[in-house]
Amino acid sequence: FDAGETSAIRAVWDALLRAHSEGRYVAGGAIAEGGILLRVFEAAWGSGLGARINLDVVRNGPRDGFLFGEFMGSVMLEVAPSCDLEQALSGMPYVVIGEVIEEPGLRLVEKGSPVWEDSVARLAEDWSRTFHEVVE
Repeated sequence: FDAGETSAIRAVWDALLRAHSEGRYVAGGAIAEGGILLRVFEAAWGSGLGARINLDVVRNGPRDGFLFGEFMGSVMLEVAPSCDLEQALSGMPYVVIGEVIEEPGLRLVEKGSPVWEDSVARLAEDWSRTFHEVVE
């Protein structure tokens, strides 16, 4: 990292800490190893809810980079539907990637149509198996 990147990342994290102390978001997590899709899966598995992810937000680069890439200094936040994002995130850069849904499953959609979906239960079952079991 250069000094400019670290100060920009620090500013985002400071703003997130302020937003958290003010109760402006429900939950959050760093987008680290495994990427956005793993964070969404973990949140769905832990909550018993699901998520609908809009792939239309991917403008540059491949979808797999968006779904599985590690985004240094980035976080995924869950906000209440009534949340005013402009006010809550006070000028921080953000992208709305989807929404929480009641059905315990993950859905990837593009232009309003499903591209892929599966239940959280089945994904959790596969995730708990060894790599050798999955590829057989």
